[in-house]
Amino acid sequence: MSTTSLDLGTLWVETPEVRLHVRRSPPPRGAATSTTPVLFVHGYPDSWRTWIPAMEAFGVDHEVAAFDLRGAGRSSAPEDPEGFAIDRILPDFIAVIDAIAGPKGQVHLVSHDWGAVLSWALASAPEHAARLRSLTAIAGPHPSLVFPLLGRRLRSGRLRDLRFIADQLRRSWYILAFQIPGLAERLWRDDPVTRSIRTHRHGGVPRATVEDCVDPETIIADTTGTLGLYRQLLRGALRGRGRPRPHSLPRIEVPSLMVVPRLDFALSPLLYDTLGDHVSELEMRYIDANHWAHHQHPELVHSLLRAHINRNRG
Repeated sequence: MSTTSLDLGTLWVETPEVRLHVRRSPPPRGAATSTTPVLFVHGYPDSWRTWIPAMEAFGVDHEVAAFDLRGAGRSSAPEDPEGFAIDRILPDFIAVIDAIAGPKGQVHLVSHDWGAVLSWALASAPEHAARLRSLTAIAGPHPSLVFPLLGRRLRSGRLRDLRFIADQLRRSWYILAFQIPGLAERLWRDDPVTRSIRTHRHGGVPRATVEDCVDPETIIADTTGTLGLYRQLLRGALRGRGRPRPHSLPRIEVPSLMVVPRLDFALSPLLYDTLGDHVSELEMRYIDANHWAHHQHPELVHSLLRAHINRNRG
């Protein structure tokens, strides 16, 4: 498991529901630093450690931070299963931003997978969006746009749309499997390190660095602690509640970069087709990469991210 040369401190952020584990660097010395920290948010089945290469790259001239989502890594999980509903999680982001940037400060938010899904929801909430100087999402669609998009394609009856639906169901079979109580937990607890390594390799992480993505000390939390995200998302969609409809979705005014991996094993690139209708300032970049694009092609992703941050220094 890799270590980092950054001088990272540990910060614990208390919220009414959970205790969040945050790693952060001090502002760089002797460099032209950004006044706005860069905050990294991981997806599933990861912890803050997935961002170590990016934190190394940006820690040279930025203050950087990353935190474990509730239930993952060393962050605690909510007692109530519905604590994994998106609206219950968004205050975690604000609590972390308060801790690293001050009660009125902003961050450049960089997110992957579930982190990206949650970040889009954060940017769509007017009461939270002002805390973001910029947003970069990698391999994570807007949660309020996915199910309406799938529904429209299904109702169209066109062959190409039905093929798209079938293809996405094939990719996301695991989301349905995760709904079976206890099944995913039993599967992951059977040699979780090996299973996690296989998952990351399947998602494009190079063999030479794949073990850096897996922390044996937190592997159970990383793989099973956030399964509630999938369960609450699907249950909310089936009940017709939890996220605003696209027509009532507040327009996102945060300058945003969406990095779409064309070869994503889990998410079809077509899931992002309507995102531009809801974001005022959006840059879409399609790259030939799998799900963990920031590990598969770090130089490319870091260059896109650096350009986006530099354009939006404020």
